[in-house]
Amino acid sequence: LYTFDGILPAFVKPYIAKYLPQYETYLRLKKDVSKYRESPKYLHDMRKITSRYDGVILGADEMWSANKKSIRYMPEHFGERISCPHISYATCGSLFDVHNKKLVRKAAKGMKTFTAIGVRDIYTKKVADKLTNGNHPVVLDPTLLYPYFISDSKEKKGAYLLLYGQHYSQSQQKYIKNKAREMGLPIKALGWPQEFADEFLDPETAEEFQNCFAEASFCFPSTFHGTIFSILHHKPFLSMTNQLRGKKVRMLLEQLQLKDFIFDEAKDSYPVIDYDKVEKCLAKQRTFSEAYLRDALLKIGCTGCCACHFVCPANAISMKEDSQGFLRPQIDADVCINCNRCRNVCPQNCGLQNCGAKSDITPKRKEQNLCKPMELYGAFSKNVKHVKKSSSGGIFGELAAYVLEHGGVVYGAAF
Repeated sequence: LYTFDGILPAFVKPYIAKYLPQYETYLRLKKDVSKYRESPKYLHDMRKITSRYDGVILGADEMWSANKKSIRYMPEHFGERISCPHISYATCGSLFDVHNKKLVRKAAKGMKTFTAIGVRDIYTKKVADKLTNGNHPVVLDPTLLYPYFISDSKEKKGAYLLLYGQHYSQSQQKYIKNKAREMGLPIKALGWPQEFADEFLDPETAEEFQNCFAEASFCFPSTFHGTIFSILHHKPFLSMTNQLRGKKVRMLLEQLQLKDFIFDEAKDSYPVIDYDKVEKCLAKQRTFSEAYLRDALLKIGCTGCCACHFVCPANAISMKEDSQGFLRPQIDADVCINCNRCRNVCPQNCGLQNCGAKSDITPKRKEQNLCKPMELYGAFSKNVKHVKKSSSGGIFGELAAYVLEHGGVVYGAAF
């Protein structure tokens, strides 16, 4: 349907969507993602797709889950079949099948191909650390890192209690109904219809979806991202955890120092949320997460010069071989003192300075002109035969011939 969507008659699509929820989701997402570039529709080989890019960032909810009962093992999610450098950002996996030794070995082999790994929670960190013999940082979920979809004004516009989740226990339902009577407001459900709700909201776009949270007076999410959207919109909320998603939600609220806002049958009242405190906590974690992402992206262009390793005063950086045998820096977050000397000495970081990107180059190095490029030259051989057989425009052959003609010596490198 994805492939033939362009030639399907418009009047047929709603009928298909009625019976296929996935197609309905696709039609709605189309409106939001139509302005972005997509990989070719007819290109299905992940090696060919990723060969088109300088690097790939992988990261999603449950991407590192692998369990026969729920989410099957996807090789690409674990770094297999990806032919360019790749890093992980906020990847999560809460259903990993640790009893399947063959699967664990495959996952470990694939995960070791990542240039850098950043995970979303402590549970995934334990799995990733064990499989790669590393120490990987916990970073913010992308929705918390850059919430571009939240308006500056977080004023309450509507008047209702919002549900966002699939399962609500009898005690949770009773509490929500009592809250609705106390506030004199209707209950509206989003995402999943609920029998005890007064209305079901069915937004058409991502913007309309966020407005459902923005216009609520109180939120009762039972999911990870429902909790996040309640927080980002500065709403009074109470997380209705359940067995399916409870662990993830608890880890999130502990991370943001909001663990008091989980529903407890023994409690009758809850404190008011101090969102100034929450924003300070988020600001600190955003700074850390952005630093990880910047450093991880720099590693994609890493030349393995080891300058960062030698300059580190805390011995927090070790050089380890990646899957192709190249040395790449590994930072021990527990030992790092955040002195920024590694960034200052990195030649790749110096290159970014010329593009106007933020960098920590010292004034002394700027004075020495170490961050500015020398003159640049481009050349290729005029010998067509040489060019056809070479990967560098035949220029090495021409330079080598010149050196040999003048009594010099030429060395070649081979892997």
